[in-house]
Amino acid sequence: MKNWDTRKGLAALGLMFLIYAQGARVVRAEDIVRLRLLGGRLPVVSIRIDDQGPFDFLLDTGTNSTLVTPELAARLRIRPTDRVTLITVAGEREVPRARLRKVEVGGNISADVEALVSGLEQLRRLDPRVSGVLGQNFLERFNYTLDYGGRAINFERGGVPPEGERVPFALEEGKLIVAAFPGPPVARALRLVLDAAAGGLVIFDDPPGALARSLRAQGASLLLTEAGSSEARSARLRSLRVGDLRLEDVPVALLRGVTGRALRGEDGLLPTSLFRAIYFNHTGGYVIFNPKRGGAGRGGRR
Repeated sequence: MKNWDTRKGLAALGLMFLIYAQGARVVRAEDIVRLRLLGGRLPVVSIRIDDQGPFDFLLDTGTNSTLVTPELAARLRIRPTDRVTLITVAGEREVPRARLRKVEVGGNISADVEALVSGLEQLRRLDPRVSGVLGQNFLERFNYTLDYGGRAINFERGGVPPEGERVPFALEEGKLIVAAFPGPPVARALRLVLDAAAGGLVIFDDPPGALARSLRAQGASLLLTEAGSSEARSARLRSLRVGDLRLEDVPVALLRGVTGRALRGEDGLLPTSLFRAIYFNHTGGYVIFNPKRGGAGRGGRR
């Protein structure tokens, strides 16, 4: 379960995106790119970097940067330009930062992509074939459906978006934040980061009294991230409404002492794997949970 954020000092990193072109070469981008699910939840895709690969990368909508392992950085002869602070919900550490000339997923290309060099020890314990993490600094260039049911990413090619309720997201430091409603007796919405690398629902800090009454405590758990680990309390949330969908009896980790909590505007992490599919429209600033067409819109994944 991971949620990565990068900051240098107190300022968010400024990222630049370019469309890659090389002479008269024509690259046919694929509408549908297959993925595999690590542990049944974490989406892994094959990517190419600087015309080399393919390499297996975890697709992570919850981090604003892309990460590569030191081994892959050495293979690609990537030279770091400086160092930045890698911040997760459980800790932080300094890591080298570099630039990738070109990142390609099924012919969908973005150039001059920031990449942090990190060991990804926890992730590679799950699967040593994974060589990095594909973050929002690539993904936000595209509109696409993350289809868990079909185990694919469906890239939009200028067609009509799928049908379903459009849920707006706030874009804060590259992270997509949506409103989720626990329901009575909780009066306010939770602001949750859409996180494809989260293994389950996470709520930061001790919940207020009304939310606490909607939780059924179960015990303790350990949250593992790239920059450290943190103890969490396990519970189950009676219900959670996101858009027009209601999830019932949702497992949740209650995490205290979140790193950088005073700087964070979110209340926790919402794993995208709770849904059968999610359509991301970065152009319009909204998502559709379980779209009715253009994705796997066959009801909740639970």
